[in-house]
Amino acid sequence: MRDGMVLYNSRVIQCLKKALIIKLKNPEIMSAFTQQVKGNWTELKGKFKQQYADLTDDDLLYEEGKEDELLGKIQKKIGKTREEVEAEVADWSR
Repeated sequence: MRDGMVLYNSRVIQCLKKALIIKLKNPEIMSAFTQQVKGNWTELKGKFKQQYADLTDDDLLYEEGKEDELLGKIQKKIGKTREEVEAEVADWSR
């Protein structure tokens, strides 16, 4: 059983490495959240502040390439899952 698990884990690692290489070679491949943030962060920031008064300017500080960190800060502060925050941003971006 242990040999099967090791083989499975090595295959998972290989797949993750391939996915990372593809993403690094193709920086235009990005999540929908990243695309929406890059496209209209000022507007989204205002909507977050209207909806969630607890969010500070520091919580909503956008730095290019650190969209995942931004998403993590937001979800932690408002107590929602990543998927819930992404869905809300998607709704606001329509």
